[in-house]
Amino acid sequence: DDGSQHGLLAVGIWCIGEYGDLLLKPYTYTHQASDVANFSSNGGLITFHALDSSSVIDTIEHVAKRHACPEMVKQRALTAYVKLSQRLANSGDQAALDRLRQLLKNQNMSHSLELQLRSCEYSALV
Repeated sequence: DDGSQHGLLAVGIWCIGEYGDLLLKPYTYTHQASDVANFSSNGGLITFHALDSSSVIDTIEHVAKRHACPEMVKQRALTAYVKLSQRLANSGDQAALDRLRQLLKNQNMSHSLELQLRSCEYSALV
């Protein structure tokens, strides 16, 4: 959790941007008997609880705002924000959509030209 695994952070943020809407729905999975032998107590049942959209956005924002966060990860975060804004458009959560737009606009004045460019382009899309 120290943020030193930059590649892992970039992949994790990409996954949240790509599949973040699925985190808002509960999911239950049942292991087959051959998959894992130690699930006999609950019949191999694994349950994932639904998250709210603000928790999903908080996760990306927390990573991107770290002082030592490399630009590559921040670029992925901007892409995740725009993807989530499209995936959450039908959720009816206007506060989350407004927050995603604001997070995109926050990089309009970045010192990094690449972040500034992506922010302006993505803001125009949403």
